[in-house]
Amino acid sequence: MVTGGRGGFSGIDPQQLWDLIGSITNRTGQSGGGAQPVVGSWLDQSARIGLDTTEPAAIGRHLAWAQGQLPILRQRHHLAVLAGRPYPGGTRHMVQISDAAVDVSSPAETARDAREALHLARTDPGDLSNAQLTRLRALLNRHKNNPLFAENFASTLGASATLTFYTALTAVRQYETEPRDTTGLDPETAARMSQLGDLEQALGATLATASRSDDAATRRWQQDVIALGAEDVGDSPNDVYGFQAMSSLLRHGEYDSGFLGRYGAALLAFERSHITDEHVGLQDQVSRKNVLPWDLTGHRVRLHYGTVDDNGADPLTGFMEALGHNPAASTAFLSAKPHFDYLTRTRIWPADPPTDEATIAGYRALGHALESATMGAAYDASPPQLHRTAATAAVMAAVVSMYGRRAEGTDTARTGVSGAGLLARQTGIGKSLGRMTAAYIDDVDWGLYDTTDGNSIFSRVNGRENQLERARFNGDSLRRFLGTISHDDDAYRTVTNAQQAYTTSALVAHPAGRSAYGEPEFSDAKGAIRIGAELQGIMDRSWADQFTATKVASEQDFNDQLDKRAETQQKIAGLLTAGVFAFAPAPEDGLGATIIPLATDQSKGEMDGRIQQSISNYAESQHRELADVRQGQTARFYDAGRAASLLPVHRFLDDPRYNTWTSEQQSKLSEELHEAQQTGYNAGSLNQQLSGNLPVT
Repeated sequence: MVTGGRGGFSGIDPQQLWDLIGSITNRTGQSGGGAQPVVGSWLDQSARIGLDTTEPAAIGRHLAWAQGQLPILRQRHHLAVLAGRPYPGGTRHMVQISDAAVDVSSPAETARDAREALHLARTDPGDLSNAQLTRLRALLNRHKNNPLFAENFASTLGASATLTFYTALTAVRQYETEPRDTTGLDPETAARMSQLGDLEQALGATLATASRSDDAATRRWQQDVIALGAEDVGDSPNDVYGFQAMSSLLRHGEYDSGFLGRYGAALLAFERSHITDEHVGLQDQVSRKNVLPWDLTGHRVRLHYGTVDDNGADPLTGFMEALGHNPAASTAFLSAKPHFDYLTRTRIWPADPPTDEATIAGYRALGHALESATMGAAYDASPPQLHRTAATAAVMAAVVSMYGRRAEGTDTARTGVSGAGLLARQTGIGKSLGRMTAAYIDDVDWGLYDTTDGNSIFSRVNGRENQLERARFNGDSLRRFLGTISHDDDAYRTVTNAQQAYTTSALVAHPAGRSAYGEPEFSDAKGAIRIGAELQGIMDRSWADQFTATKVASEQDFNDQLDKRAETQQKIAGLLTAGVFAFAPAPEDGLGATIIPLATDQSKGEMDGRIQQSISNYAESQHRELADVRQGQTARFYDAGRAASLLPVHRFLDDPRYNTWTSEQQSKLSEELHEAQQTGYNAGSLNQQLSGNLPVT
């Protein structure tokens, strides 16, 4: 362990630290062959026969000291596992944690605070003052990363009392003057309501820490939580299922992977077995079909506070957020085809509550879970992380296949919705699909080129162990997928910007050279430009088709958003690991940065400059004169797209290394690179026109 100064960082190898904790526990324990009882016996026997006890007493003090370090060591291990990012020193198995996150309370202080927190949590919420709720929140926040506190609190309070306490505390009717109306609340009640979101975070994070313990009490708590999922844990006219209450708490912290897998399987099994139709009138006519148990008419529950379009009634939303914070759990859960298909295609996620908001919280949370599962890191990790494996790549391939699927059916009946239909229905998921695609832009380009060609510039493993860790996309599905996500403005901007950065890096990695006969050689550069232009052509054609179909955006709105995104993305977050580049996050969405792989790990300064310039020029070229598009005249739109995909060519040709070439050689280089760009752009646009998914309005 490498320790910094006050407020610094500690470099920790989680496995070595875990081994140390196990060694101290086993060798100093009070039973099971530990050293403590042996030393105690030495002291007793030495004292009885009059021997000097100085040395055994010193050994006992050392053992006691080692035992006293266990709470801090366990905290550091807990935080190191959560950190999961490479240590700056370069040792791959080291991670960094903030010393400020470590709870330095003594075991006695921790036990005292746990007793107080338990007393407050066992009190009827109706009898708790606002000051007592504030105190409970402060205690939980202080010790939320402390396994000693968290395990004691969770196992002693128990699953049932935890869920009933939280359900009673958040029951919606106590915070309303009229149904669905909170205006006119007295100051005391309004102040109480304002605390609920923070208390939810503190309690959820504390339970997350507790869930990661491997002792018998924690395993029993996990089992009880799952068993209570199908039970009514509330005291109101509407049932409040344990799944609903617990899922609201799952949003915060990182819960144990095994627990999340078992919890999610039980939740889906219960939901799918309790879908029903609703009936009305004397004729008992069906009014709503396939209604989820949490979406029954008149069933009004609020368990999550602070988000306009998310009341916490749909437990799958909170569960998806939990997966979004645990990449191991999300990858495992979404690798199961029945789970993946149900969540992405079959399930119609309800608005919670019914609202005029543009997005549905459940689809946004589903996107977060998919990001985590494909990128191998929490969707909101800061700094951003990218840990691609064979398993994460398989989930990404499933995403491309699902959202790149064609509509199914006959001339008279549709039996399966297209990927574009899914995206149109799943409002709020587009940003995540764009960020995931950017994270796999090297594999996307490989899929557009030819994944069977192992000698192309796109076939490099690019920071991964081997080719098995790369995503292999079906070319047809991939092209439809790119066309589909172009219907979302955020995804369109994210992916086309990522392509600019990747193509720029590929041209840096593969400059033009000379053959053995002294002739110019630039086939790799031509391939990079052609594929980058093909992606731009696909996405431009699809974006224009969607715009023409909806006619909802304005020229100024689009340009303003483009400027904001480009300005944000020029704030380089830097090379996180070899071959990885990150953009800064868009401040309005609070997410981690868009992160993309590069074709080279060339010096940071040079790459930053080239990519900043490329993105800046790209934004300028992308300004659309959309009046023509609204009239169905798309020529100027495509002119701008072609100009955008030519930018890497211009940057490439400006390289001073080619000044020594003859004018004939320079002309040939320019001509063939322009031809590669034109071929790629036209092919992408034509392919989208002929076989891409049509817009869905």
